[in-house]
Amino acid sequence: MAYAFGIKFFNSFWMKKVVPKAGTDMNPAGSPATVNLAWPKSGDELPLSLWPGVPWNPTGYPIFPWNEAVINANENQSRGQERQWYIEESVIRGGFNNTRVDLGVRAYLVEDDEAVQQRRGNSLIYSGVYNSRTGINDTNVFSIGEDITKSVNPSYGSIQKLFAENTNLNIFQENKVQYALINKDAVYSAEGSPMQTQSNVVIGQIVPYLGEYGISRNPESFATYGFQKYFADANRGIIGRLSRDGITEISNYGMKDYFREALSGINPDSSVVTLSFPVTLPALLPNNINYMNITADPCGCGDIETGMTLFIPGVNGEGDFTWFDTGAWVVETIDNGSYCTLIFSSYLNWDDYNLLAWPSEIRLQRYISDRIIGGWDIHNQCYTVSLQPTRVENDCVNEDNYETLNFDESINGWVSFHGYKPRMMCSLKSSFFSSDSFKLWKHYYDTPTSRGFFYDQPYQSAQITFVFNPSVSTMKSFQTVGYEGSNGWEVISYESDPTEFDQYPGPINPPTAFPGTYSLSWQFYIDEAQRIYSYEQGRYVDPTDGLIYRVGFDRKENRYVSELKSASLTQAGEVISWDGNPNTAAPISGIKGYFVTVNLQTDDVTDVGGLKELFAVSSNWVVSSH
Repeated sequence: MAYAFGIKFFNSFWMKKVVPKAGTDMNPAGSPATVNLAWPKSGDELPLSLWPGVPWNPTGYPIFPWNEAVINANENQSRGQERQWYIEESVIRGGFNNTRVDLGVRAYLVEDDEAVQQRRGNSLIYSGVYNSRTGINDTNVFSIGEDITKSVNPSYGSIQKLFAENTNLNIFQENKVQYALINKDAVYSAEGSPMQTQSNVVIGQIVPYLGEYGISRNPESFATYGFQKYFADANRGIIGRLSRDGITEISNYGMKDYFREALSGINPDSSVVTLSFPVTLPALLPNNINYMNITADPCGCGDIETGMTLFIPGVNGEGDFTWFDTGAWVVETIDNGSYCTLIFSSYLNWDDYNLLAWPSEIRLQRYISDRIIGGWDIHNQCYTVSLQPTRVENDCVNEDNYETLNFDESINGWVSFHGYKPRMMCSLKSSFFSSDSFKLWKHYYDTPTSRGFFYDQPYQSAQITFVFNPSVSTMKSFQTVGYEGSNGWEVISYESDPTEFDQYPGPINPPTAFPGTYSLSWQFYIDEAQRIYSYEQGRYVDPTDGLIYRVGFDRKENRYVSELKSASLTQAGEVISWDGNPNTAAPISGIKGYFVTVNLQTDDVTDVGGLKELFAVSSNWVVSSH
C-alpha cells in the first residue's frame, strides 16, 4: 500500500522505515509520552523520538496502530504506518542548490529478454556447492553472474544420459557420445603437449569418443559394470559397449541382422491410448466406492496397467453428455477370469457426474511408447536388454512382441533369450532384481515355494531352447543327444534348419478348374526327430520278460543319453533301406542339417515341484553321406 507524505522542501529525500525503541527522547511538548500497549508488553513506558523540523504527529493520534483501546479501527492502519517512517535529506544543510549527496555505484542488471522458461536440450547447468561441514547449501542457487552452463553440439541432438565416472562426465546425446572433464581443465604447453591442472572449472573441456554413435532416445537401455558401459542406439540399429578402447558394436557378435531389424521398429515417442471396457452391472448403485468390476472383453485384464486414468460418462452443467476425468487412477488389477476387478486411488461419488444409474461403460487412458530396458545381471555377469515395442491392434494394446536377451563378456557373444518382460533391472551385491507392474522381483531365488513362479505367475514346466551348430559349413547327421543334470528333462522337439523352397503340386485351384489341373505351391522341408521322453516318463515293463525298459532317456554314468529317431518322411534323393510305404516314417537314425534347434522341458511326473537342474547338453554327429 502506498502512502503520501507532505514535504515542504524542494530537495530529494530518502524515506526510511523504522520501529521506535525505548529511549530518552522527548515528544514535542517536552514531557515523556507514555502509552499502555499490548506490545512489547502491557505497562511499558516508550518515549517517542521526532525528526527535527518535520511534522511528526499532527493529528494527535497515538503512535502504534495495534493499540485498539485508543485508536479507531478504521484509521489505525494509515496513522500507524505514517509513524513508522522518517525523512533523511540528500542535500547538504538542506539548502537550495547546495551540494547533493551522491548515491554512489549501484549494482544492477538489465535484461532485454523476457523472463520465460527456455528448454535447451543440448546444454548443462549446475548450481552452487553443498558443504555439510560448514553448513553451506547453495544447491538451489543458479547465479546468472557466473558461467554455470556448458553446451554441446546441437546437431547431435539432445542430451539423454549423464554418467559420472571418476573425474569425467560421460555425456550421451542422441547421436554422439562424449565426455567432459570434471573439476579440472586441459591446458597445453608452448610445445603443444597436453597437461592437466586443477582449477575452479566445474565442467571443463568436452572430448568426443570416436565414432558416430549415440543412445538415441532410449536412456533406459544404459547399464554399467566396472569400466564398461552398455547402451542401445536404435537410430543405427546397434547395441554399443563403451570401454577403455572406445565404442564397440557388440550387436555384431552373431546378432547383427537381428538387432538391425528389431531396433528399426522401436519408436520412443509417447502417445495417448483410450481403451473402453464394459462394466458389470450391479443390482444397486453404490456410492463412494473405490473399485469396479469390468468384463475382460475385448482387450482383457492384461491391457490394464497401474496408473491408468479413469473416465466415466455423465452429464455436464448444460445437460450434455460427456466423459468426465475422475482424477482416479488404477492401483491394482485383479484377474477373475471372465471379469476384472479394478482398485482405484480414490473413492468415486456418482453425484458429482449427475449419474442416475451405474455406468455401462468406462474408459481408461494410458500413455504408450516403445522401450529398450537395459540392466547388468551381476549374478551371471551379463548385460541384459529387453526390446519392448508397443502397438495398438483392434483397439487393444499389444505388448507381447518383446524380446529379452543377454550378452556374456566371457564368450563375447549373446547367449540366451528369456521369457520375462521387465520394467526395470538392477543389481545389488550378488543379487539381480527386476520389476514388473511396480513390484520388485529377485531372480535366481531358489526355494521350494518359489520354483515354477515367475512374476507371480505359476508355470507347470520350465523350457529351454538352444541350437547345435558345430562346423558351420558342413552338412551333418546328428545321431544322439545327452545332457548332464537332474532327472525329469524331456526333448519335445529336435528340428534341423529348413531347406530352400521347392515347387510341389497342390490342390485344384480354383475348384472349378479342369480336372487334373493343380496349382503349384512353394514348400520347404525340415528334418525332425521323434519326441524323447524323460527317464521316468519313458519307463515301461515288458510283459514277456518282466524287465524294465526305457523309450526315452537312459542313464549311463550319471548322464542321460538317447538316440535320435527320425520322424520325417523320406525325401527324393535319399539313399536308405525302407519298405517304401509313404505313410510311415523312415526307420533311420539321425537328423540331417547344418544346425538343429532343440527344445527341452521338465516333465509332469518326476518329482513335481522339486529342483531341476541342467548343466550341459551335447549331441554326437558325423558328416552326412546322404
